[in-house]
Amino acid sequence: MYKKRIILPWALTVFLATPMAGGTPVATPPPAPDRPAPVIAPAATGRGQTAARPRRREAGAGRAPTTVTATPSSASSLVATATPPRPPAAGPSRAPTAPVADNPLRQAFKPTERFVDLRDLLAAISQQTGLSLMVSRAVRGNLNEVKGETVEQVLQEALAPRGFEWRLYDGCLYVGERGLLEDLWKVMHIPLKAKITRGKRLNADFRNLELPTIGRILRNFSGIDIRFTEQITGNMTMRIIDMPWERVLLGIVYLNGFRMMETDFSILISP
Repeated sequence: MYKKRIILPWALTVFLATPMAGGTPVATPPPAPDRPAPVIAPAATGRGQTAARPRRREAGAGRAPTTVTATPSSASSLVATATPPRPPAAGPSRAPTAPVADNPLRQAFKPTERFVDLRDLLAAISQQTGLSLMVSRAVRGNLNEVKGETVEQVLQEALAPRGFEWRLYDGCLYVGERGLLEDLWKVMHIPLKAKITRGKRLNADFRNLELPTIGRILRNFSGIDIRFTEQITGNMTMRIIDMPWERVLLGIVYLNGFRMMETDFSILISP
């Protein structure tokens, strides 16, 4: 017998063998060809290419949930990075606070009274802004009206017409007669000659306190024999917040136009 090749419409080649039994030819399908393993396409790098979809994981597969953050790795592809979830912050949640202004002089200021003493106004500004305050004995007077919207404008309107000036230095507001503040800046960084423990900080609130009394307080606080002569009179308003006592002493002396004589263990203040 012979073998006969038949071409099928679907372009497959089949060899038919004629068996002896029954006399009817039986078509035997050809063996299935070997198929290559499926290829997983990489991430898309251009048009017309798509990445193969991974199989969806069954719920409750035993792994802890992760947070997937997509970050761009090129112009047309994304790389997913799995990161564990962050635990919540301990403690109660707090509302965000408004940023504090860098310049306290630009804060808005609203006086509570229309007729106010000049020193009381300066003390109110110190309390609102959190600044230390030193006011010379010459600064005094009453205001019929507080003008200005910001702290800086209020200071300018209240002090300049009366011949006073003010300076803000290292968290302290100094107020005195015009011209005296320049002398204070010249000696602000010059250390005292007396043998003292430097840097000891003072906190105090003096309202119209007599100058000799302030001198006794500084003497007890510093351990240095600080004395005022009998010719020194008047009072000062000060609000001292964590300031070195040496700087407070210099402010008292130079804001009022006094003179200071130093020895190793004593300081004498005179007009």
